[in-house]
Amino acid sequence: MPWLLIIFTLCCVYIYLSIKMYPGDMPVYPGRVPILGNISLLLGDSIASWHYIKKLTEYTYNNGHVSVVYAGIMPIYLITDPDDCYKVLTTCLERPGFANKFLKQFLGNGLLTGPEAIWKQHRKLINPAFNQQVVDSFMGIFNAQSRRLVETLKNHVGKGQFDHHDYLEKTGLETISLTMAGVDISNQKEFNYKCLLAFRAVVDGVIARAKNPLYYFDNIYRTSELKKTEDTHVKITHELTEQVLKKKRETREKNEE
Repeated sequence: MPWLLIIFTLCCVYIYLSIKMYPGDMPVYPGRVPILGNISLLLGDSIASWHYIKKLTEYTYNNGHVSVVYAGIMPIYLITDPDDCYKVLTTCLERPGFANKFLKQFLGNGLLTGPEAIWKQHRKLINPAFNQQVVDSFMGIFNAQSRRLVETLKNHVGKGQFDHHDYLEKTGLETISLTMAGVDISNQKEFNYKCLLAFRAVVDGVIARAKNPLYYFDNIYRTSELKKTEDTHVKITHELTEQVLKKKRETREKNEE
């Protein structure tokens, strides 16, 4: 008898949550299983995940630029239209708990994970940095970084296939530092590479956690080796941020003198 009561209660909870989270008349990515959702997307290695992402993108693009994929019984909305993305990011101020759970330690109270009150403050502070005049002033940096990247890649011309990942990430990191903080970090190559490896490890850790339902429970995740690895690499990425900010403060103090 108690088992029947438990099963009945679970069925009622499932029906209630399914109704509450019903996304409406939107295209749902094929392969959804009751309760488990699109569990097939969690299977396989990083290459398989990349192919799944491509398929999800193509499906969404071909079905009105909006579709739904299920993580268990929770719907996750996929959007491919830039205008729709902008609308969502500037209107939906409360970020979902799902994103906070996986990204909060890495990103803190940033634009993707911060609560509404902090999000509004941060958005107000950075808005002036994204007007067209400021963006246009970065063209010299973009051109210089592009030429440097091309010169680096020339060394591989005619030598067959090679992994361009490191070069693109390195250039991206240096360009972000130059544009957002006005700090040149190209002279600390060893530490920059260490940060890039740490960043990759953090991203891989987030993906690994998303693919393991047991790690959705914080108490289990905190005791895992994956959490210890994440803490180590997040600390390294934050060290780079602190270095850039320190250099920025020193430069500003010199200019004020």
